[in-house]
Amino acid sequence: MKKSKRVSIFKKTFLGAMCLILVIILLSFALLYFLMPRLYKNEKKKALRNDADLLVEEISGRPLDVAMQKMAALFRNKGYSMTLRNAEGQIVFSEDLQAAFPNALSEVVTVVGEEEHSWENVSDIDVVVDVELFLEERTFTDASGNTYTVVLTTSLQPVDEAKDVIIKVIPIALVCAVVLAALSSYIYAKKITDPIRKISETVMEMKSLDRNVSCKAETGDEIEELSEDINELYGRLLSAIEHLKKEYDGKAEQDKEKIDFMLAVSHELKTPLTSVRGELECMLHNIGIYADRETYLQESINKVDEMTELINKTLDASKIGLRAHEEEKKVIDLQKLSEKLASDYELIAMSKGVSFKVEDLGGASVLASPDLFEKALSNIISNAVKYSDPDQTVRIFLDENRYAVENACDPIPKEEIPGLFQPFVRKSGSAEKGHGLGLYIVDRILKTSDLEYEFQCISHGMKFRIEIDSEK
Repeated sequence: MKKSKRVSIFKKTFLGAMCLILVIILLSFALLYFLMPRLYKNEKKKALRNDADLLVEEISGRPLDVAMQKMAALFRNKGYSMTLRNAEGQIVFSEDLQAAFPNALSEVVTVVGEEEHSWENVSDIDVVVDVELFLEERTFTDASGNTYTVVLTTSLQPVDEAKDVIIKVIPIALVCAVVLAALSSYIYAKKITDPIRKISETVMEMKSLDRNVSCKAETGDEIEELSEDINELYGRLLSAIEHLKKEYDGKAEQDKEKIDFMLAVSHELKTPLTSVRGELECMLHNIGIYADRETYLQESINKVDEMTELINKTLDASKIGLRAHEEEKKVIDLQKLSEKLASDYELIAMSKGVSFKVEDLGGASVLASPDLFEKALSNIISNAVKYSDPDQTVRIFLDENRYAVENACDPIPKEEIPGLFQPFVRKSGSAEKGHGLGLYIVDRILKTSDLEYEFQCISHGMKFRIEIDSEK
């Protein structure tokens, strides 16, 4: 399936930010253009109303000449057009509109106020302007008790000019806005997308499963949290892969050991089976000494019993891994177990003139499957008794936080020691009978129990040590 062309996140962010900025600028211009006249009108009306109230407050009860001075000052300061009439409607004082609005044309005048006002009394003013006007009318009494009416008028001509200026400035402002929006959007998009781009590049490098690769995004926000989460997930992935690889290698090694073991078993069984078959054939045909069937039948039965024992040990050895996973591990008191096994092998040891010395183990213990660990320890002690020199002692003690079994005998050469843990391998030159599975079973049990061990020669014999935690 053909993949659709993707737009980069930088382009999306850049265009999105630019459009958003332009929309905001255009809305600002529109609001300024349409709302400014309304706001300006309200402010002008409010200012005119306040100034009219303040003027009347200042000139009420004052002489007429003082009132006219105040009105002239207000005209100069605020630019209002104002007219003062007496009770008969005659104009007493006027600041004309021509002075206030010198560019006015003689057209129709729009007058705006909070109430309807008659314009017939303003007909004597020389100039009529073309702008929208606001007016405020107030009545006051001077110091002589005469009543007067003052009319303040102002225009909206400046706001109309401002609107025209805005329309003329819009093209230039739009160009500047586009440039500003493009520059701001570029900086914003680059700042936002650079960490994301780096994370994407790092994730691509992580495909090589290199442990030295990691995401680095010091942004102080969710992007930094994302990079930390990716690093944590990548670390877990590498750990899981490493764990699976170890399991695979272990499984492959186990399979190889099984194949080698079965080949060794086949070889070990082949010789006695061939021997038994030959004896039975000779007895069947009454050949030579085998005519004495009673004697050699018993010998054949003994050989079959030996093969049965070998097969049983082989089956036990093949099940060690499965039992180690199925059986529950428990804390084993090494002092009690050592004394029990020493008692079990005491008669065999006495027959060879060998004695036991189980020292104080200080409450040492080990976490393992009770049955399997006892079998391993039994094989170790059995070998120690079997290969000890006469009138010697098998010593069980703690050696540098390790459980140790030591016996006096001719030391085994170092180069031969690793081979003793292979199936069906016996000590060279030994007259002791056996199938060579004892140390192989010990090795399998201790490895599946995650217990390290060492078998070493010492000056006067051999010593087997198992790593334990004596503080348990």
